[in-house]
Amino acid sequence: MRLSEHQKQSLEWAHRLTGIEPQILLDARAQIVAMHAPNVVRELATDWFLDDLVGAYLLVRAMRILVDLGVPSTKLESKLRNDPAVWPTWSEISVAAQAARARGATVVAMDLRGESGRRPDLSMTSDHGADYVECKSVGLSDQEANFCARMSRDLARTCPVTGVLTFYAQPGTPRLALDNAQLVHLHRQAELSSRSLPEHVRGLSAVAVVAGGMEAMRAARLGEAVQHALAQLGSSEGNFVALQWTGGGSVEAVAAALSELDLPDWFSGVLLVGVALVLGDPRLHFFSTVVPARGSSSGDFTTTLEFESSEPDDGRLVLEFVERSGHVRPCYVQVPMPGRSDRMVLARRDGRRRILPFVLLLAPDPEEGILVEVGK
Repeated sequence: MRLSEHQKQSLEWAHRLTGIEPQILLDARAQIVAMHAPNVVRELATDWFLDDLVGAYLLVRAMRILVDLGVPSTKLESKLRNDPAVWPTWSEISVAAQAARARGATVVAMDLRGESGRRPDLSMTSDHGADYVECKSVGLSDQEANFCARMSRDLARTCPVTGVLTFYAQPGTPRLALDNAQLVHLHRQAELSSRSLPEHVRGLSAVAVVAGGMEAMRAARLGEAVQHALAQLGSSEGNFVALQWTGGGSVEAVAAALSELDLPDWFSGVLLVGVALVLGDPRLHFFSTVVPARGSSSGDFTTTLEFESSEPDDGRLVLEFVERSGHVRPCYVQVPMPGRSDRMVLARRDGRRRILPFVLLLAPDPEEGILVEVGK
């Protein structure tokens, strides 16, 4: 396959940010194309943005895990073909794979008919018995997607030449109303701050807007997702709802939401799984934690961690950032093109994609960097 300069740079920067070799990303993309499913190719193997490249890699990785545990590849491919939107099924497969790893499953079966016609997404057999799991992803709501769309209208204009800008805005903020003098000042601050970035991400520029005041709404939607999932689970022990945690936010919000629900005695709890990426740390951090059904978190957010290569303390630090981060954060990321004055868009989260493949934190510490509050 002959790659354009744009495609080569997309692969190179995805490698710099995630640590995944370009050939591995290309191989994952080729496996998506080989499914001969136009809807899947459209969503995961047409564009060359960071979310598309990493999303394809994560899907292929998850399918490989499930096939190794006994799920036929034809079943997984059929589920993807039959989902016009693709991303809900992408989420189900990804969540199932991470849940299986987190629970130490040795055998996994999907779409089994249970008691009274109930159909949990999967059953997992491990040394401690059988678990039945319903997988859900709480994507962006209409209000959250609309916030992202409004903020995104100004992100390209607001993005600095180098460095990172982060804004905080209230949900009803109509747009980022910054004049040229403000932008010049903020861009200069971002440039100065960028000098502390690791060498391998120098030249990258980004802007993000974190929505404030949406925590209560998010907690309510989490509760609704759990209640809906319970309808597919039986009354035996070992019943979990697995939620994909792609937007960030606090696990305490999940615990609080569960504490408000009238849950059956046979329900074991919520398994949160997700993937996090922090600018400057070229690794994908896979994480999971169990929030018991009575709404009391275990006190250790990182009960299970997987890494490409890492010390556990690094992962805990990353997940502390995720724990403190806002879950609604439209962003725009640019990178330089060698020998050219223009820049290439590497990532654009503008609300059109409701389910995101990973948490993207554009600063190692959310308390550092250039922070501007608008829309008060």
